[in-house]
Amino acid sequence: MAAPPRISATSWCKQLSELTGVTVMQSSDGETITTGNGTPLVMGNQSYSLQTTTGSDGVQHVLDSNGTDITASISGGTLGARSSFATR
Repeated sequence: MAAPPRISATSWCKQLSELTGVTVMQSSDGETITTGNGTPLVMGNQSYSLQTTTGSDGVQHVLDSNGTDITASISGGTLGARSSFATR
């Protein structure tokens, strides 16, 4: 079974930025990548996931790695646009 193709960090960040605003910072520990609101996605060699869930209101909500609903603070990209539209 062939391994899936690897994508470069630059390509990954570009794809991610289409979904939500991201910030990329370089430090001695490596890259730190956060959503536009500061939710960490990558810090050095540690990664953090986002997930979605359907709320009691029937709308998809974005949760950070601690399970905190960050939907209202997502801005930029496709997720930010959908979040903004859903709350109107």
